[in-house]
Amino acid sequence: MGEWPDIARLQEAVENKRRVWPWHLKRFRDTGSLWSEAESTDVLSWPASATVCNCMSVTRGELSKHIDHECRDAQCLAERTGASTVCGSCRPLLLQIVGGIGVDAVRASRILTIGGVISLFFVLIALLPFDISYRNSVQSAWHWDVLWRDGFIKQVSGFTLLALSLLLSFLSLPKRMRKIRWGDFSIWRAVHIVVGIVTVVALIAHTGMRMGYELNFMLMTVFLGLVLAGAMTSFSVGFQHRLPLVMARHVRTASLWAHIILLWPLPALLGFHILKTYWY
Repeated sequence: MGEWPDIARLQEAVENKRRVWPWHLKRFRDTGSLWSEAESTDVLSWPASATVCNCMSVTRGELSKHIDHECRDAQCLAERTGASTVCGSCRPLLLQIVGGIGVDAVRASRILTIGGVISLFFVLIALLPFDISYRNSVQSAWHWDVLWRDGFIKQVSGFTLLALSLLLSFLSLPKRMRKIRWGDFSIWRAVHIVVGIVTVVALIAHTGMRMGYELNFMLMTVFLGLVLAGAMTSFSVGFQHRLPLVMARHVRTASLWAHIILLWPLPALLGFHILKTYWY
């Protein structure tokens, strides 16, 4: 069958004659995987009778017993049980069981990691108890506050921010919709984080990182929440080869869902913000 993330889970399911439900088949048609990422990689949730190493017929329960008896790394498990010593395909599963690192670095991982760190930095700046101040004298050499005083520049930065937000939404579609999936998704993911950083810069130019009040405060809160969740997702994906597999998966899943949930109120808030601006 070749390399496939579900291969270990599939072998266990076939041996134990587990049922394949309609939603599994639908996921397979859409993504090429019978199970969600959490289901297929969470070996710790497998029953004790599930076979982890098919070559040596080593079960998850047997591995757990050795871990309880001071066997704390994959090499120790391999020496005591023989697991992963034949073909080695179950080595990532052993690493996961002992909390080790079980995946390779994704493509463009450095861009994702750096992008996540930069985004987190911007969020921390926004949460600090001070804003970029207005100039209090016309004799000042630099008048950066023209970004927020001049109506035309304010509109340009605002619609630039809107356009970048729409572009970010479009960049997320290749993963969600199979019909428009083209090219290497890892590249699109890297482009997404880069455009996200540019969007944050546009947000600073438009607001000066002021939280505002009422509607503006809600909009800024959602924006910063999206940036924070996106940064954590990007960091967990880009740095997953250096993190325990379980930790990386949990952080990625939680931050991704937070990112998706926070997207829902954004169109309404943006619409009311634009209406309020031109109405008054």
